[in-house]
Amino acid sequence: MRIAHLSDLHLREHLPGNPDIPERQGRRVAALLERAMERIAAARPDLIALTGDLLDYPLGDLHDADTQRQGEADLRLIAELLPATGCAAVVIGGNHDHEELVRRVFGHLPDEAECAGYRVLSFTDRQDADYVPHR
Repeated sequence: MRIAHLSDLHLREHLPGNPDIPERQGRRVAALLERAMERIAAARPDLIALTGDLLDYPLGDLHDADTQRQGEADLRLIAELLPATGCAAVVIGGNHDHEELVRRVFGHLPDEAECAGYRVLSFTDRQDADYVPHR
């Protein structure tokens, strides 16, 4: 089974401001992701795994309605690139992602699928304040 795995994109296209960590270069990610998806499509993997952090969500504004709309627009930007690859996909958010928005945009993707003769399961653990995951 061949898997193309992209992680920690920290995309920030519609979301306001700049990443707290400048090296993340969240404003460049949309263009880079488009190029990556073209290369992935050419490689024809069995599965694309996109894992968090998908966005560089300003955590202090996690519950702000305007920021949520902007975050959803950024997630939809990612979602629009997936079908052109022709590959099955798994998308799992991270601690910089708004869990409800990730479900809203990518909820149509199955949690369980058969891919290249393998059973693929996707799930998200919850984490406590010390970043310890819990299932």
